[in-house]
Amino acid sequence: MTEKAKKANTSLDNSKKTISPKRKKQLKGVVVSDKGDKTVIVEVQRIKKHRLYRKRYRVHKKYKAHDQKNNYKTEDKVIIQECRPISRDKRWRVISKIQ
Repeated sequence: MTEKAKKANTSLDNSKKTISPKRKKQLKGVVVSDKGDKTVIVEVQRIKKHRLYRKRYRVHKKYKAHDQKNNYKTEDKVIIQECRPISRDKRWRVISKIQ
């Protein structure tokens, strides 16, 4: 092999990048319903700013989250984390309760 060929081969080997695992999203919210078996509905609030008028206002969204042992009750503040699809609507898992 020529020197150019050797350099080309080594540069290809060094250009491979390691793929790091994707960090999963976490949200804080309040449990608004615990009627489902192993499922809680968590309401997450955030503050949004109006594009034109710059006024801040609250928006909320409800997420269905998996609760394996039915530990969490209504009015509990919890942290939920993104996970693989568990059912048609559940893509979140309850991680812990906030004191």
